Amino acid sequence: MVYSPSGTQLASGSYDNTVRLWDAESGAAGYTLEGHTSYVLSVVYSPSGTQLASGSDDKTVRLWEVTSGQCQAVIKDFFGGVNSVAWKEVPEGSYLLTGSDDKLVRQWQVIEKGGGYKVRLGWMSPHGELKVNDVSIDRVEGLSDLNRGFLDQRGSVSRLREVGRKIMMLGSSQRKLEAGA
Repeated sequence: MVYSPSGTQLASGSYDNTVRLWDAESGAAGYTLEGHTSYVLSVVYSPSGTQLASGSDDKTVRLWEVTSGQCQAVIKDFFGGVNSVAWKEVPEGSYLLTGSDDKLVRQWQVIEKGGGYKVRLGWMSPHGELKVNDVSIDRVEGLSDLNRGFLDQRGSVSRLREVGRKIMMLGSSQRKLEAGA
């Protein structure tokens, strides 16, 4: 449960898969935000109080508009439940931080675009390993600088060259990944 920045509203996450908004003074119920498919574990207001982010055991974060109760964006790039969310706004932009059961902390940039919102991964902090689940990659070309940096940081790029461009990664199931020329 969390107060809005103005202190006039409360938001609560629930085991019935919803986020509920409340009047902080009277306790009157406001919107019930539906869309998660499992427990809502964390909620946070944007510093302006106009938006709300919710993290769930369904491995997603949802971005909501407070005045309408409408879902504006869904982030699905998690390998475990999202236990914590934090929000900051600076002159350069608006950012969400997430912590999840996959042992990763991620920073997401929230970008307002054409009346809607786009959320882009800025960085993540893996704890000594690169995690891949249920993925098969064949003849990889055009690896982004960010992803190449993550692989290089973990020594995977040099190991990739050493073993003839074949690597084995473990996820929920074992898959052989081949990188093409």
